[in-house]
Amino acid sequence: MVSAALTKGENILRVTNHFPLARVTHRLGRVPLYLLSHPERILPDASIALFTDIRTNEHVSLMIGNRASLVQRPVRVIQSILENNDYKLEQIQGALIVFCAGSMLAV
Repeated sequence: MVSAALTKGENILRVTNHFPLARVTHRLGRVPLYLLSHPERILPDASIALFTDIRTNEHVSLMIGNRASLVQRPVRVIQSILENNDYKLEQIQGALIVFCAGSMLAV
């Protein structure tokens, strides 16, 4: 499908949403925190249009995900909060989970 998009310039988000580009924006201790950039379209000059800007010389990594890891992510976040803070499960009354467009299409 991506090869067809190369010649047609079609939107490639549905076929690339499990493979975003990422760059480290912060660190939490030694743990890198990534900002994802989803490939949206192949342009006529064979460059890739993204939903975010990436600067020249910025280090970018290719990430890999799947539906199961996206669905389990909120569970892992809550478990991490409970394990690394003084909160108890009964103190948590709700949560707001926000998926970006690329992840939303994958879920």
